[in-house]
Parts: sequence; structure tokens; C-alpha cells
Amino acid sequence: MKKLLLLTGVLVLTLTISFAQEIEWQKTIGGIDSDLLNSIQQTADGGFILAGMSLSNISGDKTENNTGNWDFWIIKTDVDGNIQWQNTIGGNDYDQPNAIQQTPDGGYIVGGSSDSNISGEKTENSNGLSDFWVLKLDNTGNIQWQQVIGGSGDDMLVSIQQTADGGYVLGGSSDSNISGDKTENSYGLSDYWIVKIDDTGNVQWQQTIGGGGYDVFRSVQLTVDGGFVIGGYSDSNISGNKTENSNGFHDFWIVKTDRDLLWLVFLHPAFQAIKQKIVSVHTTFG
Repeated sequence: MKKLLLLTGVLVLTLTISFAQEIEWQKTIGGIDSDLLNSIQQTADGGFILAGMSLSNISGDKTENNTGNWDFWIIKTDVDGNIQWQNTIGGNDYDQPNAIQQTPDGGYIVGGSSDSNISGEKTENSNGLSDFWVLKLDNTGNIQWQQVIGGSGDDMLVSIQQTADGGYVLGGSSDSNISGDKTENSYGLSDYWIVKIDDTGNVQWQQTIGGGGYDVFRSVQLTVDGGFVIGGYSDSNISGNKTENSNGFHDFWIVKTDRDLLWLVFLHPAFQAIKQKIVSVHTTFG
């Protein structure tokens, strides 16, 4: 029996050692200046799509000059990490991509933040200090459409997920009050800002979620019931949407939303127009 136990222990140890992770390959990709990778996803062909920010001009692996300050730098590699194509996308100021995903048509959706005005590849001026900047790319990185979404303050997009209807849910942090595309005032120093767009980038609905302090958004994921789970960190006490006090300085703050379609309808701009007409009729006829 002791021999059997010893043999079993040796076998388990051998299997553990055999299954330890080993580096298969690695790649250093960059130009002469700072290049920071922020997001990576595997693609349908087994390769990878990379999204980061770059200050480099043509040098090293960089094949295009910088447009302004920081630019989006999108790179597609094969299964072994060899560059297949790349695209530098930016305006004359600070452009930071934070999330990229392959879309069912073989292209890509990339999202981040920008404070550039019309310049380079940027086709819309900034609404304030920094805005959400969303771009749809084809399968070789060419821009199909882009959308700037923001208010007069700082709006920082950090997460993007495609939804079942072909649109996208965007998540980030905002300190903007009602202005530009922002339809709700800030609750405090910074709030979660969730924006739903259709498959061409038009805003369908949005929600500001926060307390009286500093709430920093980090991630959004779709849930099996059709809602969303939203996460970040917060130092807000009970205020605004926050129902519990902070335990210390910053805490995890997780918010689950449902799939209340009526709620979505009430937030939709089309309903707001209808509601305004109803109010006008009621006022006219008493």
C-alpha cells in the first residue's frame, strides 16, 4: 500500500512538472520612441490583433510616422507573432486605445479616448477635454466608420463589447455634466458611463452611474440574461446610485444591470422626442 501511495505521488508530481507553462515564442515590436500595448485578442485565423499607443515615427517595426502626440497603433500578427499589417491612427493630440475585438465580418472594433480635434484620421472635434473614440476597421485595418462621443469634461473609454443586435456597449469613466452627447449630470468627481451604440456608431442609450466621490470604471461584460455586469473601483459613500459606504479608501464596486427593455425605451432619444410631444399636447389642451 505504501509503495502504491508513493508511486501515485511520483506520478502526480511528474504530471505537474510536465504541464508547467513554457514559452513557445515571444516578440518585441516597436519603434524608436515609446510604444505601449493596451489590448490583445486572438483572431479567427489563430493570429492576434494588438491595440496600443505609440509616439514613434518610422523606425524599427513602425512603418508610419506619428500623427500628433500619442496615436492608436493597431497591429495584426500571424499565429507566430509575425506582423501581417499595421495601421497608425490618430489626430494632432492625445489618442489612447484601450480595447479591441474582432467582429463577425472579420473586421475589428477598437475603442479608446481622444482629445484631438479634426486632424490626421480624426473627423470630428473634441467635445471637451477627452472623449470616447470608437472606430470600426475592416479586415486589413482600414477605417470604415468612426464616432466621437463625449461631454465637456474628461470621458475615458476603457472597455467595449459587441451585443447580440450587432451594436456595441461602451464603458468608461466620465466627469462631464450635461453637454455634447452627455444627457445626465455627474454625481461626483467621476462616474461610470455606459453607452450603447448601434452597428454604425449611433448612440441608442446611455446611463451615468456613480456616487458623490471618485468612481473609476474598468470593465463591462454581457451576461447570459441579456444584461450587463459592470466593474471598477470607488471611494464614494452612500450617494447617487451608491447604496453602501466605502470600506476604506477605494473598494471594488460591481453593478449588475438587467435587460429591462422598457427602461431602454425610456432612455432612447426617439422616446424622449415622443414624450416631449405628449407633454406639448397635454399643455395645449389642458
